[in-house]
Amino acid sequence: MQTMTVGLVPAGWDLEVPVTSVDKEPLGESIRHDQGPVAHFQIGTMEQKSTKSVRVAIIGGGAAGIIAAKNLRELSHDVVVFEKSSHLGGIWKYDDAADAPSSVLYKSLHTNLPTSIMQLRDFPFQAGLPSYPSHADVLEYLQNYAKHFGVDEFVRTGTKVTEVSKVGDQWKISVQSKGKGVYDEEFDRLVVANGHFNKAWLAPIKGIENYLGVVSHARSYRTPEPYHNKRVLVVGRGPSGQDISLELAESGVKEVYVTALDYDPNFVDEKDTRILKPAVGYIAENGMVVFTDGSSIEAPDEIMHCTGYLYTVNDFFPSELLFPKTAVVPNIVSDEIAADLGGATTDGTAVAPVYKHVFSIEDPTAVFIGIPFSNLPFLCFELQAKWIARVFDGSVRLPSKEEMYEDFYETVRKIDGPARKLHSLSGLQKDYFTELGVRSGTVVEENIHDIMDPASGKWIRRHKPSTEAADLVKMFS
Repeated sequence: MQTMTVGLVPAGWDLEVPVTSVDKEPLGESIRHDQGPVAHFQIGTMEQKSTKSVRVAIIGGGAAGIIAAKNLRELSHDVVVFEKSSHLGGIWKYDDAADAPSSVLYKSLHTNLPTSIMQLRDFPFQAGLPSYPSHADVLEYLQNYAKHFGVDEFVRTGTKVTEVSKVGDQWKISVQSKGKGVYDEEFDRLVVANGHFNKAWLAPIKGIENYLGVVSHARSYRTPEPYHNKRVLVVGRGPSGQDISLELAESGVKEVYVTALDYDPNFVDEKDTRILKPAVGYIAENGMVVFTDGSSIEAPDEIMHCTGYLYTVNDFFPSELLFPKTAVVPNIVSDEIAADLGGATTDGTAVAPVYKHVFSIEDPTAVFIGIPFSNLPFLCFELQAKWIARVFDGSVRLPSKEEMYEDFYETVRKIDGPARKLHSLSGLQKDYFTELGVRSGTVVEENIHDIMDPASGKWIRRHKPSTEAADLVKMFS
């Protein structure tokens, strides 16, 4: 059985109100689910008075969109969820076809997060499931969640959003519907929750034009059978790279090479037949793959990129609200960093400018759910949605545009690496979730924090899906 990170993994990588102290006793809501050593957490919600409701368009009917709709409806907002596929649940719907437009899962996939920390605060997973459920289990969970909270009644499946634009104080949503054809509809607010497991990102390889074999992406991988007796070079050692390369190696594939920036020859054990290599330096004119340590291999039959995905916001979101067409960059950000950020936003490896990974700074009536990666995604979606719902009803206010920009650029300045790491929460998740909790009037209990940091890194299990959270083995720093 293989595992998959349930976080969003873009571009090669397998956030307001002035903060005030919480002076009221929160109402605690608990979940118990005995499927792991850490099986209990609590989210307490502050009492609040809703001041107004707005009409909200939600783009995407996957986990982020479903969770957003549920939490917005709790504060009496009127929602419509636009989902381009024929089903709720987004990427969790498996399809055998390698070119299926909405499926990116491989057949053997299981989550790499146990149900005890994956489940939402008021809707536990069905009892009796393995700790690490299959993609079918997760799909059923999300669809049951939507039905239980009445979200499914507000979803329009088979409806693709092609463009959004601002007309006065309204968002005009242009859609193509299998049932109603092409039409426009206006809303007070916009929630972008379309995920980013759709557009594959292939790592640039110098001399790739010299390679005459097959170039593919993990997006199209389903089972190992088509690769028998072949030599495969897997690019990337994130969750999908680990899963797929191991499955190939255990399934009769002739040779499996794994190349990664964080090359460690001691990574595999003696029973592992995969051959680890450092990053690809270039492909020679004769097709030989030359690595950065000077070693080389003959051209493999296939080079498979397990390198993540791109954000697709640029496909429909107004460009005038995105970098680099937005405000002037302050002096605290160097020209080099600014150029990198502009390129990352343009090519889909980052979304900017956004406040706390959620609010469009240029127009805060548009928000994003699920942009961060390397985190506990379902909990992240829920906390973001609760904050958004409070801002939309007027019970919570954002700071000024200038203050939001100041915060954003300070975040940019502190990025450890290229701009495509802008939305990585690795090492930052505890602080981010705590801040979201304050802003949303939600208390995230400390026992959740105890398991946040480990789960936010790149992890993989070496054991069967029945093992518990303690059996997770951290492979990356």
